[in-house]
Parts: sequence; C-alpha cells; structure tokens
Amino acid sequence: MLVLFPIVALMSIFLFFSLPVIETLCVTYILMPILFFILCKIGLSFGMSYFTSLLLIILSFCIFKKLKLTQPKANEIINSVFFIFLFITLYILNLSWADFVPMGERLRDYSILASVIKSPINVLEPWYQGITLNYYAFWYRVGAMISYLFNYEVWNTYHILSALNMTFYVILIFVIINKYLKFSVFKSILLTAFVFPGSNFSGIKFFFSNDTNWWGPSRVIKGAITEFPTWSFVLGDIHPHFLNLLFFPFVILMLLTFEPLKQKIQNKILLFLIFLLIPSLILFNSNIWDLPPYMLIIASFIAFILLLKFMFNKFKKVYIKDAKRSFKVSPYFIFSIIGIIVVAISLYLSSRNINTSVGTKLMFVSGEVKRTLFNEFVDAFGLQLFFVFTLTFLLIKNNKAKSLFGILMLFSICFFKLAVFPLLVLLVFNLYRVYEDIIKDDDYVKNNIKIVFEVIGFSSLVLWLVPEFVYLQDGYGIDNARMNTIFKIYSANWAISYLFAFYLLSNVISKYQLKNYKILAYIIPCVIISSLCFFKLKEFRKFEYESTLKERSEGLTKVNAQFNGAKDTISKLRGLKKGVMLESTKGAYNYASHVATLSGNTSYLGWINHVQLLYKNYQDVQKRKQEIDDFYTKLSCNDRRTFLREKDILYVVLGPLEREEYGNTLNNDFYCLKNIIQYGRYNIFTLE
Repeated sequence: MLVLFPIVALMSIFLFFSLPVIETLCVTYILMPILFFILCKIGLSFGMSYFTSLLLIILSFCIFKKLKLTQPKANEIINSVFFIFLFITLYILNLSWADFVPMGERLRDYSILASVIKSPINVLEPWYQGITLNYYAFWYRVGAMISYLFNYEVWNTYHILSALNMTFYVILIFVIINKYLKFSVFKSILLTAFVFPGSNFSGIKFFFSNDTNWWGPSRVIKGAITEFPTWSFVLGDIHPHFLNLLFFPFVILMLLTFEPLKQKIQNKILLFLIFLLIPSLILFNSNIWDLPPYMLIIASFIAFILLLKFMFNKFKKVYIKDAKRSFKVSPYFIFSIIGIIVVAISLYLSSRNINTSVGTKLMFVSGEVKRTLFNEFVDAFGLQLFFVFTLTFLLIKNNKAKSLFGILMLFSICFFKLAVFPLLVLLVFNLYRVYEDIIKDDDYVKNNIKIVFEVIGFSSLVLWLVPEFVYLQDGYGIDNARMNTIFKIYSANWAISYLFAFYLLSNVISKYQLKNYKILAYIIPCVIISSLCFFKLKEFRKFEYESTLKERSEGLTKVNAQFNGAKDTISKLRGLKKGVMLESTKGAYNYASHVATLSGNTSYLGWINHVQLLYKNYQDVQKRKQEIDDFYTKLSCNDRRTFLREKDILYVVLGPLEREEYGNTLNNDFYCLKNIIQYGRYNIFTLE
C-alpha cells in the first residue's frame, strides 16, 4: 500500500494551502501522465519527467488559488479520510475476485497494461507482434506512472489502478452531493451508495429471484450491453469505459467548483479553453465514445446561458458586466495559456495511435433497427426513471400541468411499448418545470450551481433519448447496430442521471420542508434494496484463496488451479528475457494467450476476434492463425526453427491448451528446440 503515502502527502499539502483536496488530487492524477508524455518527448528521463510534472501541477494550483477556491478544512479532512477508506476497501475487494477466469476481458486488459508499462510513449500491441497499439492508452499510461513511481509489477498495478479509479468515481460523486447539494455526510454516503454499489432494476430482480445468470443484469436491452458500475467493478476488467467512469463526475465537479459565470473576463476565457479543449482531448485518448455526451453537456450549458441572457436583462447585469472592464494580460494568464497549449499538444501527440476511421459513420435509426422497449429501459434505468418522474411531478407548481404530466406519462406507458414516448414526456415537463422556476424566482440567474444541475438534468434526459434516434454504425450487424451507442452512452449517463435525481430531491426537501426522519425513511430502504445485487455478484466472483496476499495479487492462483504447472511456468518466465511468444490462440473469453500475457511477453497472435475487430487485418490475422496451426501440427522440427527465426519468435508454449486444441494432430517433434522450462503440463521451448 505504498501508494497511499504520496497520496496522504499531497492531501496534506493541499490542506495546508486551503485547496479543495479531492478536486486537486484528481487533477494531479489525470494531468501527471499527460505532462510526462510531452516531457519525455523533449528528452527528459522517465523519473525526471514525472517529478517535473508534479512540480508544474503544484505551481499551477498556487496560481489558480487566486480564483478563491478556499474550502473549510474540516470538510476536506472528512473527504480525505473517506477517500483513503474507500481505496483500501476497494483494493481488498479487488484481491478477493478470482484473478483470471474465462469470462470478461481481464486477460486482454492485463496484456495492454503490461505492454504500456514497458513502453508508455510508443505503445505496442501485446497480442499482435510488430503492430502499434490501436487503442485507448490514456488510463493504461496512468497505470504505467503508478508502476514506475512505486516500482510495482504489473499484477499489483492492475489492482491499484482499478481501485484508484473507482475510488475517485465514488468520492467525486460524494463531494458533489455533500458540498453542492448540501446533504449531510451520512445522507451523502447513502445517496452515493445508489450510484455505487447500487445496481440497475434488473440487478434487483436478479437478487430476489435468486438468478444464477451472471450476465443477466447487464444484458437487458436486446442487441446491447447495459453495464453499471457494480457489475463492471465486480467483473474485474479495467477496460477504458470502466476506467473512464470518473470523467463526468470530475468535469461536473470542476464546473461547480470554478463557477465560471462568476469569474472575471480573463478567467472566463481561461476556463472556457480548459473545459472545451482539454477534456475533449482527454476523451479522445481515454474513450472517444464519451465525446458526444460531453459535448452535449457543454452545448446545453452554453444554450442555457444564452437563453437566460436573452430572456432577462438582469442576467446581463449580474454576469456580463465584467466584460466591459479593461482586459489585463497578467503573467498568470500567460502561464495558464502556455500550460493549456502544452497539455493540448501532449494529448494530441499521445492520441495519434488511435484509429477512428473504422466504424464511426453516423446513421439515423431506421425501421429495421429496433428501438428500446419501455420494460427494457426500466430494467436498465428503472430506479433513476422512478426518482426523476416522481420528484419532477412534486416540483411542478401548476396543478393543471402536474395533472397533465401524470396523465401523459401513464398514457404513454400503457398504450405504447417503446421507451421513447414516456422519455419525451419527461423531457418536455422538466423543461416546463425549469420555465416555472425562471419566471417565479428572481434570484434564479444568480444561482450558478442551480444552472449547472439543470444542465446536467437536461443532458441526462437527452442522453436517454439519443439511442432511440441516432446511433454509430460499429459493425456488429443490424440486430446489434446500437451495441456501442447504448453501452457507452448509458455508462456515461449512470452517474449523470443519479446526480440529477439527487438535485431534484434536494429541491423537493426544500419545497416541502421534509423532516430528517422522513427523508431517511425513504432513502435507507431504497439504498439497501438497490445494493443487494452487489453482494450476490460479489459471491459469484469470490475465490477461496489458500495463498498469501502477495501470491493472490500476482493473479496466478486460479489459473494454476485450472492448469497444473501454470504458476511455476509463468513465474520463471517473468525473470527471463522478454520477447515474442507462440501459443494457442482462439476466439475470446478463454485462457488463450495466458502464458505470454501473464509473463509479460508479446503474443505472435492473441484472441483472434479482438485483434480483427481492432485492426481489420483479416487476411493477415487468418494467415497467422494458419501458421500457428501448421507449426503445431505439420512442420518438422527444422522447419519450426526456420519459422521461429524468420518471425523473430523467442518462446514456444506446449501446454494444456495446445494439447487440447490440436489433440491427435499435434506433432510432438520438438527435439531440435531447447526445452528451458518444464512444470506440470507445460513445456517452454526456445531457439537459444
């Protein structure tokens, strides 16, 4: 747990300077690998690049302290303690999952992390020899930073990266609820539990029906994936969509922290550049599928401001009056602009390995593509939908409008099977609710916090509707045409929709002056019910280890239980020279390529369908697959030597998967190769 010491040290520094601890810590976490990249590009060593990056970030905080972000230290200490508690808890939970099982993509994620740790600047594909990684490497570069700074091996870095990202996700949501929605610490923890470890409505049914289908809660819409944080975390993958969950709570918290409308004109320009440029480039590096939701939030924010400006002259007096002041170019402004440019260049250069030319054609949903059924949508977002509908109903002031809202919602649910109709009704009446507030509340335009949360709500409702009208063609076929559109947008909208619901809840409490016991009487049972799925999923993934903590973190216990000799073979390979490895390769979601991956070597060819999906080199992939088949079944030993030399392959695996795949057709003629490792059913051969 060495990683906690610098985290505590940074927290202490931020507390000393009265900076918001969680916000500044998250900025440091995100920015360090970005600045590191550009510093390495200009010739600094890895160690000096990380150290210099940290100093530059701390210097930037000292400058931005002029934006008056001072926070009460007592609250910040609570946030810091909660962060540490969360990280320790989530890290221990990570170590309780069965390390590698033939489900999910943990083996794939592990291979990418290992590859980026070895080469964080020029990232290489670990499952396709000689190819540059065509993938989102941003969060894996964060893993490389952790590995380098603390001298952690990849298996320990894997658990820490998973726990840290989920810790930030949870704590950022907690801070938003506690600091800006003004809920108490206890209530904020309860509400945060709706987001994580709470499940979707399907997960609740999954628990009470005693279902045993692991995939059920995350496959509720036909032709799509509907993962939620609990399910994704327990699965144990560190895929980009999972690692990127913290992004939207982070950006929302930044908008609330800086309150850009209340800043001076110089700061407005700076913040506009930061919020428009930097997050967009981060998303391009970390998960480009989150770009549309982010741009929708920014567009909604700008549209809301323009609407208020044109509707009310007082808005101009409150927020725009500083535009007439003289514009002073200070050294701090220049420093900040230079910083933005450096970060932008770094992110642009680091994203050049990502190929977005395949499968990004924007298409409108046609009659051939099924829209989401209402019952499917309820299974995915039933809790949020219920909260938003009920709270919106309670907040509408006009009784006739309130009755009409209820009747239309009931009519659309009863007489239409599709989710699009009740969602449209919900959107329209939330716009009406906002209109009522603007008309009747003279202080509305002064409340930047309220504006941000209304934008969050509008964006959330629109994001629910997006897959019903437009999707990105991603090559999964007509029955699964909305696969990634729903998957990625729903994942991003999980936290956004809950934050909107909590904002509405805070307004209902204020409007009806609800007593504390009444609030808790509603919240506590709902939190308990929504989180039950977590404990059932946790039991599914739990593995009874009889090994030490170190052995558990290495990720070899489960695979060794499955294949005798795996642990000793892989452990021995970890200490040998790294190179390209030849072993059995199949489709996906199996143990194929496990020896190369877990020992830190490059596979000549990994999971076939994954490699084909990323690179579209169908002929070459099939050619390599045929070469592997021929190597194990047809080639003589001398021909094998020639092949290994030509392809620059260092190791050959003859293990349980190869024996199983090729059976009686396997040619055991390996006499001319050197057998350097032999444990259980594993033999490792090399030319040397």
